[in-house]
Amino acid sequence: MEIYRYQVVSCDTLSKDARFGLRYRCEDDRLRESVRLHGVMLPITVTHHGQYVLSGHKRLAAAHGIGLREIGVLEINEDWDERDCFIYAIASNLNHIWTDIDRAMTLKKAVACFHMNEKEIIEGIFPLIGLPAGRKVFQEYHETAHLDKMLLDAIADEKMPFQGGYVLTKMGSANQQYFAKYVVENAALTVNELMKIGEWLSDMIEVESDENSLKSFVEAKGLNTILNQSNSERRQRGEKFYRAIQGLRFPRFVAYDETFKDVAHLICDKCDGLKVDAFPSYEETGYKISAHIKDRKSLENIMGQLQCKKSLLNSLFDIKL
Repeated sequence: MEIYRYQVVSCDTLSKDARFGLRYRCEDDRLRESVRLHGVMLPITVTHHGQYVLSGHKRLAAAHGIGLREIGVLEINEDWDERDCFIYAIASNLNHIWTDIDRAMTLKKAVACFHMNEKEIIEGIFPLIGLPAGRKVFQEYHETAHLDKMLLDAIADEKMPFQGGYVLTKMGSANQQYFAKYVVENAALTVNELMKIGEWLSDMIEVESDENSLKSFVEAKGLNTILNQSNSERRQRGEKFYRAIQGLRFPRFVAYDETFKDVAHLICDKCDGLKVDAFPSYEETGYKISAHIKDRKSLENIMGQLQCKKSLLNSLFDIKL
């Protein structure tokens, strides 16, 4: 008996239950336009007796979107159990482009709907969806999948990075929604900024906000003024918001850093190629001075400037953390 049986069926007869769907979103404007012009060129795959779609959820959504009445399907002539169907659905997308949010949704469904454990997912599903084996990777993707829908939409719309988003699961749903609506919409954050801000805000609102409310905390600290600066770009607002949160969480560190940068700027002024750095962790004592010496003239200039600025160099050791 053949594994597949081809037939043309009414789009409305196919179940709208996307239990084997792997995509966070099935809407695709380009695919819908292609279907409008050329039809569904590749049949979708359905389970035995045509109950559920295994592969082709986006094609079916495009067909519905243009009002297509019929669609070609390949029906599996095997009574597979639901786990087998789920694995088939994943394997059928082996050569397709996986977004991180699609991967996260697939892991969430593997656990919640098909009761797969961590070991089964890491060993059996990770290779199919292009993830490196590891418990930490599993935890990050699985936790991210449980973010509030507003944050997941922000990731899907590329307004917020996927990596680092899992730290926001420490906040309640209302705080996540506020973060999505006011922080993400107004400030573009890097992965590093997002991770640190998520950690710092979770700690601070728990200690400083009676209502454990991110909205109350942001307004009480005046952080909303940064988010509402319409005369600056989202990335600029993101940098300002990050520095402001850092200053609230580590006021002594920020004061130290600002003072150091001011002194370092004065030292390097008129010394082309000279650079003064503090060690990244600020745990190792001392400073790092480097210079790009192009010729004898630049060497003499730097040596002379360093001699003139000896008092400034000494003042670096007066800056206390």
